[in-house]
Formats: sequence, structure tokens, C-alpha cells
Amino acid sequence: KKAGEVVVLDSDEYETMRVLCQRMVIVTAMSRRHMQVIADHVVEHFKLKGLLLEREDDDGRIISAPPGIEGAGSDMWVVVDLGDIITHVFSQKGREYYNLEGHWRDKEEARKAGLDHEEYLIREGRRDDTCDP
Repeated sequence: KKAGEVVVLDSDEYETMRVLCQRMVIVTAMSRRHMQVIADHVVEHFKLKGLLLEREDDDGRIISAPPGIEGAGSDMWVVVDLGDIITHVFSQKGREYYNLEGHWRDKEEARKAGLDHEEYLIREGRRDDTCDP
């Protein structure tokens, strides 16, 4: 179950993340199967601790339930939402493609500069301002 390249982003350092979670755990898996094993392990650990999340069911009622896994079967990215902690399990290709660490770093730099994310990317020369997004 050993994940590689484990990075934890904390909303104390990345204030723009606070709307989503307190912490974001980003890891790299060796294969699609390994991605699923890691995600399943995170959920199982959460269940063994007796922790449940409050969610809204299809009828709008609040229920307690274990965390779910999004992207199961994906070749690049699986997400486990634990409420205050979001765990992203990537393949190497997915990790490079989505570059979440860079995304949140850019969002924070934009916030510090008083710019929205797109304006910041244009100013840094990483977005073309002549095209519609």
C-alpha cells in the first residue's frame, strides 16, 4: 500500500484551499490497481476508526455514511473525500498532468498579489489573454 511522493498541503499555508478542506494529501501510485488499493485502504482506515461523514441523500435528508471514492477505475486520478481532508491518488502521468501542487501554489500567489487565478496566470505568461477560457 506504499504510496510515493506524498505531499500534504495545509490550508494554514494555502488559504485559498479553505473553501474545500483543511488538508489535501497528494500521493502517487505505481499502477491503476495500486491507485485503487491505496484509496480503498484510506476508506477502510476511516471506517475502522468509526468515523462517518454527514452527507445529503437523494431525498435531501442528512445521513451519516463512510467516505466515498470518486474516479474508481480511472487511469490517472482517484479521490477520497474525508470532509476536512481530501486524498488524491494519482498515477505518475496524472500527477504530472494535473499538477495540483502547482495549481494551489499559483492560487495562493494570485491571492497574495490581489489577482484572480486567471489574471495571475496571464501576468506570469502561462495563459494567453487573447483567447476565451
